[in-house]
Amino acid sequence: MPNNHAEVRIHGAGLAGCSVAHALASRGTRVELVDPNGLAGGASGQRQAVFQPRPGGPTERDARLVRLGFHFTRALLARLDPDDSFWRECGVLHLATDRDAAERFARRVAVTEDPSDFVALDREGVRALLGPTSRNDGLEGGLWIPTAGTLEPRSLCRALIESIRSRIELRSTPSDREVEVQVLANGADASVQPGTERLAIRPTRGQATNVRATDLTALPFVLCNSGYATPADRDGLVTLAATYGHGDSSGEVRAEDDDKNLVRTRVNLHPLALSPEAQVVLGEAGVRATTADRMPLVGELPSDLRPTGLGAGRWFASLGHGSRGTATAPITGEWLASWILGEARDGLQEWVAPLRPARRARPPTSDDRSSDPT
Repeated sequence: MPNNHAEVRIHGAGLAGCSVAHALASRGTRVELVDPNGLAGGASGQRQAVFQPRPGGPTERDARLVRLGFHFTRALLARLDPDDSFWRECGVLHLATDRDAAERFARRVAVTEDPSDFVALDREGVRALLGPTSRNDGLEGGLWIPTAGTLEPRSLCRALIESIRSRIELRSTPSDREVEVQVLANGADASVQPGTERLAIRPTRGQATNVRATDLTALPFVLCNSGYATPADRDGLVTLAATYGHGDSSGEVRAEDDDKNLVRTRVNLHPLALSPEAQVVLGEAGVRATTADRMPLVGELPSDLRPTGLGAGRWFASLGHGSRGTATAPITGEWLASWILGEARDGLQEWVAPLRPARRARPPTSDDRSSDPT
């Protein structure tokens, strides 16, 4: 294992890579952060993301991880963004349009180990939050998360790096220096990278649509129901999201996906009363790495699942965070740094197996074996 002052190379400068870089640099380790697209050049470059915990019972590991990570990121934001310049605790309201949905929200809150972040609302509770000027017909209840809000992922990436810049070198290509440890944190690119294409991740394309706040009934919190709408940002834009295309690795912005977001908003988020004349100001497309069990791949890569042609030594991964990276990437970055440096992992053992990168990996085929340079 490297000593704390050795150098670690991280491939990917999105939220996953920046989180690992910050955790290592905070421990005195020099970090080479490599990304041909620059800082937050991929899906982490989104203007606004919904930042929230998830309710769920003790057997729902993904919900438990998101809740744990949500509070870890909250503590991190208190240090990195004390003025709340790039995150807002505005609250998130999930709508229930029938009694079954309202009852599901109530049951999930009831089985959550620490339900203090969540409030299951009845019809009157939702109407009180929406206010008298919003359309509230057809609503039977909801889930209110007052501690949640919106976060600018690109700004968080920048803050993670700039807070300890003296030990982090951001590069577009790897240097010629030899390193003992490398970390793969390049998101969906790992699904097509030689050597790691068998990992159980898939590219998932999402597109968000930004409109003027004057084109709808402005609300001070995030509204969700098979899509979401944020409050207006500093430029007066409301983000409507998102389309999802599993297996789609295109980063192009598509007009038809903007149209889908507008239609979804009018149908599923009708309290916003989006104007029929609303114009798209900006579309944003990003490709994330997702997993079938909604848990990221974090830990050491076995020898048969390492990238080829990028050097020997030990390889680790932080991949597959999907749309939950604001909650899961910082805390797992902290864990990964401790694993790389050989620190004690007391209390973390229950997370090791569920996160291990080799789980659900596709078995090798004859094509994989024939391309193996060894």
